[in-house]
Amino acid sequence: MTKNNNLNRGFSLLELLIVIGIFGLISTVVWAFAANVFKQSTIFRTDLAVNDEARFGIKKFVQEARIMSPSSLGAYPILLASTTAFTFYSDVDHDSLKERYRYFTESGSLKKGVIKPTGSPLVYNSADEKKITVVNNLFSTSTTLFKYFDTNNTQMTYPINITAIRSVEISLPIKLDPRQGTSSITFTSRVTMRTLKDNY
Repeated sequence: MTKNNNLNRGFSLLELLIVIGIFGLISTVVWAFAANVFKQSTIFRTDLAVNDEARFGIKKFVQEARIMSPSSLGAYPILLASTTAFTFYSDVDHDSLKERYRYFTESGSLKKGVIKPTGSPLVYNSADEKKITVVNNLFSTSTTLFKYFDTNNTQMTYPINITAIRSVEISLPIKLDPRQGTSSITFTSRVTMRTLKDNY
């Protein structure tokens, strides 16, 4: 009678190497897939945060600029209008004092400086300016961020006559995650100032 010893043989070295190879291949594919999902998720979250920040910054600018009015000292509602900076007076907090709002670029970001008038008589002290970053990661701070339009809805040329401004357009070119393949996206909005309207 012959004994069959094949049942107790176990894995040969070749079979073991094949199993390890298959396991390694499957692990590599799963790891690459997981890494790609994580990368895409990171890009999506980053770009979503950038979009939200830009939209919120523009929304605040529009709210503040729309209700601009003469300063608490009687100065014209607009103080400065350039391609990269816009300064005006507005009473956003409705406390009867007109704060001075200054939107400007600094260190690759759009920033806002606010000065509340103080003293008797009232004065706008530049040392009291409170600065915050409105939008980070501007794609370029040398491009035209602000455009100005007159009563005929015609874009104004420089030098700007601030008393002829009736609306202002803000355009923010924002850097996107370079892994996405697109270098920037631009957010634009335009606001007409209520107190400067010619047709009531």
